[in-house]
Amino acid sequence: MPLLVAVAGVSGRFGRCIVQELLKKPDILVRGLVRDSSKVPAAIRSSPAFELLEGDVTDVGTIRQLVNGADVMISALMGSDLFMFEAQKQLIDLAEEANVYKYLQGKTIKGVHVLIGAFLDTFWTQWFGVWNPEELSLSFWGTGDEVWELTSYENTAEFVAEVALDSNASGIQKQFVGERISVRGIAATFEKVHGHKPSLKRLGSLNDLKAVIDSTNKDENPMLWLPLTCYRFYQYYCSNGQTHTGTGALKTPYPGLRHEDVKEYLQTHSLESLVTAMFTVGTRN
Repeated sequence: MPLLVAVAGVSGRFGRCIVQELLKKPDILVRGLVRDSSKVPAAIRSSPAFELLEGDVTDVGTIRQLVNGADVMISALMGSDLFMFEAQKQLIDLAEEANVYKYLQGKTIKGVHVLIGAFLDTFWTQWFGVWNPEELSLSFWGTGDEVWELTSYENTAEFVAEVALDSNASGIQKQFVGERISVRGIAATFEKVHGHKPSLKRLGSLNDLKAVIDSTNKDENPMLWLPLTCYRFYQYYCSNGQTHTGTGALKTPYPGLRHEDVKEYLQTHSLESLVTAMFTVGTRN
């Protein structure tokens, strides 16, 4: 009997990637919840193994439809802290009510949390504050030798699809990142692939970065606080080692699942497309 996987948040880039990977698997049916079905690629909508459910993730009746008969529930939701807490709590409660045996991001049912470092696609956006395509430069805090753990959206989705189908997977999954590499290592790889050596711009120490974060007053302009500080939080915690999954994340428990490293990612993205690559993730038809 086919395994039914319910996915909340299919209209988001990561949700789309997960569904695309699941639909490659034999004997898998996917039921996806979206607010706007027009954001779902035609290749997904037209798949006979995909059932589209349009509605609001905060609506109890809609969620009951989503989880009814499902074997696995995946949350690919994104939103404010309050939304993430309330929406995912409701997903968990109703998944338990429906006897879904596994919930990726769950609690008393067989919950699974997937940690993969930072998204490699996001790393190259101007929003992230590292890559400058006009100057061909990489900015960093610290020494430039700090290790970053980077994984692309699509490679992460491949791992999530494997975890979803693994009946033994539970708890925090820390076995997967694309590559552990420093900014200096990224610059060297970039030169090998694209023939241009990015200049390196040191912005200060990690302590300096933390001081900048702490000095930004959220109360003065709460609307600007998040975009001004979010990427700095990412840079600080990704490079100071606090969020590292460890070297074991380079040894996947799933045979045949590759680790897409920085070199492979750069080989499949032109110089011009790097800065916008994140915004086209999961949109292929």
